[in-house]
This record gives sequence, C-alpha cells and structure tokens, in this order.
Amino acid sequence: MKKSILSFTTTLAVIAAFIFVSHAPAFAGEAVYNFNAPKLVKSGNYYEISHGDLPLSIEPGMPALPFRPVSIVLPQGFEAVNVKITPFNLTEVKGKYFLKPVAHNIPLSFEKQAIEKRKREVLLNGGRSPIFEYKYSGVYPASVMSNLSMQNARGYKILVLNINPVSYQAESRKIFYYTRAILTYDLKPSKKSADKAIVRDIQSDREYVKSLVDNPEAIYGYKALKINKNGACDYLIVTSKELAASGEEYNFDKFMKFLNGKGLKTDIALIEDILASETGRDDADKLRSYLRKRYNESGVKFVLLAGGSLDAKPVIPTRKLHAAFKWEKDSFDQLLPGDIYYCNLDGSFDENKDDIYGDINDGPGGSDIDMFSELFIGRVPAETTAALANFLKKNIAAYAYFESESKGAFFCGENLFPGIWGKSYMKEIENGSPAHGFTTVGYPAGYPRTYLFDQDKRWSSTDIINAINKGIYILNHIGHSSVTSSMRLSSSSIGRLTNASYYLLYTQGCYCGRFTDRNCILSAHVTSPAGAYAVIGNSSYGLGPEDPDPDASVSCRGASQYFHRQFTNTLFSAGKNRLGEANQASKEANIKFMGHGTTRWVFFELNLLGDPYLPIKVK
Repeated sequence: MKKSILSFTTTLAVIAAFIFVSHAPAFAGEAVYNFNAPKLVKSGNYYEISHGDLPLSIEPGMPALPFRPVSIVLPQGFEAVNVKITPFNLTEVKGKYFLKPVAHNIPLSFEKQAIEKRKREVLLNGGRSPIFEYKYSGVYPASVMSNLSMQNARGYKILVLNINPVSYQAESRKIFYYTRAILTYDLKPSKKSADKAIVRDIQSDREYVKSLVDNPEAIYGYKALKINKNGACDYLIVTSKELAASGEEYNFDKFMKFLNGKGLKTDIALIEDILASETGRDDADKLRSYLRKRYNESGVKFVLLAGGSLDAKPVIPTRKLHAAFKWEKDSFDQLLPGDIYYCNLDGSFDENKDDIYGDINDGPGGSDIDMFSELFIGRVPAETTAALANFLKKNIAAYAYFESESKGAFFCGENLFPGIWGKSYMKEIENGSPAHGFTTVGYPAGYPRTYLFDQDKRWSSTDIINAINKGIYILNHIGHSSVTSSMRLSSSSIGRLTNASYYLLYTQGCYCGRFTDRNCILSAHVTSPAGAYAVIGNSSYGLGPEDPDPDASVSCRGASQYFHRQFTNTLFSAGKNRLGEANQASKEANIKFMGHGTTRWVFFELNLLGDPYLPIKVK
C-alpha cells in the first residue's frame, strides 16, 4: 500500500484571517491516499484478503476487509467539519471469492454455552457443522469512511477516521477496491471548555503525540505553556488520611523518597481534601477535575490511586463506563469500572447528562468520548495499611529487577472453547504475530520462557503455584476466571504463594480484576505478601473468539487478545516499557477498532493495579 499526504495547505495565519473576514469555515487542504490491488490467499473453505500492513475490519458475521486508519493533527484552536472521503477508480478483482468472515466474540467464561451452541448447530445440520453463509445484501462496507471522531491528545486536536478502500458483494462473491481516496475537510474554531487538557511545554508530550499521527510535523505549529517549576510534579499519589499516616515499615514516605531517588518530583494528595474542595457532579467527577488541574498546572504524568474502592464503601471513587455488544441473540450491556476515565481528561464522558458515562455520543457536541491519554494511572485497592505495605514492598523490590537477571516469561493457556486453545493465542504473544492485518512483536530471542498449556496436558492449581514459587518475571494468561478465581486459583489460594521474586500478571480472564468487589483475586495478588507486584486485568468479561467454522482451520480474533498483543508489542518494540504507559498505548493502538462494541468493552474495563511508573526489563 502506497500512501502520500500531498498537502495540508492552509496555514494558521491564513485561516485566522479568512475567519475574521468571512465568519465561515476555512478550507484546510487535502490528504491523498493511494492503494494497490489487495492480495488473496486460499485458507480452508475461505479466501483471506490482505493489503500490505492494513488492519482488517472486525464486525461479526461480515467479511474481514482491509482498512486504512487516519490520524491528523489539526491547527491549534480548530476542529474539522465537512469531513469527506472522495474515492477514485473503482476496480473489480477478477474472479469470485468466498471471503473469510469475522467471528463473534463471547465472554471467556461462556465455555458451556459455546459447547451447547455448537452441539445444536451440528444436530440441526444432520451431524455436521453448517457451512457459513453471509446474511447481508448489497456491498459491504456501505461507506468508504467510518469511525470518524474529533479527539484531543495532551491539548492537540486530532481528526480520527478509517478509510475503507475494499468492498465485498457476498451474493456474487465479487471484490472491489479503489486505487485512490482523497480526504478533505474544512476548519472552524473549537469551543473553549473548562474540561480540557492544555498544551504543555513538555518534550515527552510532543513525542507522544508525534507517535500517534500521520503528520507529526504539524505539532510544531502549537503554542505551549510552560509548567511552573516551583510547583512541578511528575508523580502524584492520591490516598486517604489513614493510609498516608501509616506507621508500617513500607509507607508512602519511604516510597516517595525512593521515587525521588529515581529523579522524579513526587507529591501526595488526600482524597478527603480533594472531595471537600473540588466541585463536581459526584466524587469521581471531583477527583477527575482535581487531576486535570494538577496535569495542567503541575505537569503531572503518573498517578497512583491508593485506597479501597469497594462498591459498599469506596475510599477512592470509581467511574463505571457503559459498553455493549451482542453474541447471536444474547446481548451484553454493562457499566464497567474503568480508570481510563482518569487517564483521558478531555470532556465530561457524559455530555448529554443522562448519568450514563462513556457512550459514543458522550463527547463534546455529541461526538465520541476522549480516547487519548493525558495521565498514566495505576491503582492499589488497599483496604488496610498492612495491605498497602505489601504492595509498596513488592514494587520497590521490582525496580531492582530491571537491573538484574530476568526470571523470564511464563505463558499459561487453558482450553477456551471447542477447538480453540489458549496455547494458540499465547504463542501469538510469545513469538509475535501478523494475524488480522497488523503485526506485533513477541518476546526477544534469549528471553527465558516456560509454559503451562491445557493442549499439552491439563494443568492444576498446584502446577501454577509451584511455577510461581520457583520465580517468574512476567506471567501471561488466557483462560476462564471470575471475581474470586483465575488460573485455577481462588482468592484464598493466594496465601499459598511463597514467592520472594514478584511478577507482573497480565490476564485476559473474566471479572478477575473487579476491584470494586470483595475478595477480588487480582486485588489479593497485589496486596498480599507474595504474588504479583502488578496486574493488568478485566473488571468484567474478558472477550475471546468463537470460530464460526471450526472445520476450516482458520484463526479467529478475540478482542482481549488484541490488547494483550499490543501491550507486548509496546514493551518490546515501541520503547514504552513503563507499566502505565504500555497499558495506555495498547488501548490507543486499538482506537481504529473502537467502532465495534467488543473493542470498546475491553478499552474501558482493562485496568492496571500497580505502579504506573515501574519499568519492565525488555532485554
């Protein structure tokens, strides 16, 4: 795929003069994208289509087609209107092709339901799995443009959209593509908002935005504000009076001195003071308003939210965000505990004020919510000073692992659904993968690694306990979980762990990261004497793949796997190896898929329980 952005022709000065005279939107210029013919490869019953490094669409029951994500920085103070994609040279691919469909995603804990569904399908089809049939008519996709939104990233305005150069007519099995697409848009002044992050004169902010967009040179047209050095803060701890006054050996005084020794400027804020002094619709809104103020005025980058967050008596407020998706006739619709609300500081996440946060029209002017981060957030759901001390002790120890010999990576996979094994997905994490049109790297050669895979031999709780107690650095898991269980361990089983070498746990399991519920197993991991120093996991269902045609031996997607792959890629390829930054980068790499409910679901629910500044050893 060849791409050329021919012109962003109108300078900010010309735009300003035009608006002053005419009071009308100013023409912004155009971007031109050129496309070659897609490639087709036979795979079982289907053909798979690819187009260079373009990702593939993910709407269940529809063909997986290449698309071009677009992210363009706009001039400071302006937003895009009248956004239009004009395609040229519609071309038909010779021949007829039965294209591979996108599988549905289902909760990883729905193993029994998936088995029963497969049995019913086989029974109704005379003992054989039915051949997949497309159920739409006409051409898919219907539009050459999708996923359009106006975004803000650290004060920079970004136009986000997808171009769909390839279409498919299922009845005739014909494929069509455009050889060129021209993006045009006008500009109008952005409305000023108090719920907005400013452009800071911080080099890491500029580098972050440059990594997101197609026209990185455009950021230098922005005027930035310098942070007051006297009040500067890199790392902010928000906690309760009780935890701040802890007399345990490992307390916040010791942790802040430790971070100061790493070159960070640290500060601590009491949640009681924040809630008493800030205004807002509720406690979560007040805390977010305070974090935005510290971001704008102090230059804060990393935030640790420390304190209990149980629904029954929350110390640190939690925002629950709305997402929904369907699996066949089943609908999933929930409010998901998600700290992305505190990471992404633009807008209110509820502009229509219906008290349901995170909907696709909950951004300014009815647009989508803010998807790009200002802050890197970690959380420690400590209910007591002893639990906090365990967390701080393990995290201080983990900084030393960056300089020491690595205990290596561990890959743990269960039997997910009929014919679908966790081993296959863990191998994509371990070795990297080009699946679904985008390439992610795996662990470097020479990085020590060990395994427990059901596909080789069904493993037990004793097996995983023994493996952990021997020493692990990073533990990757996909399998069936609940609030109180994961990796075939229960919350009470964490007390059986005796490992003195702590680890990062990344799990795709369902509900195990529900830190708002009592006896949450991932909360137990980070607040117990042994176990993990940090975990990344889901506050609701982890989403895995349901293969629509298992006899075809085709790989299929799982939304949680997309985020896990991008997290690993960020650590070992993108040079972002701090936990908070890597977790956020994995989400931003999936913004191009946010038009679908399953991506949105994981984007909201995937949280870091751990120190967001902690670096992971990548070599």
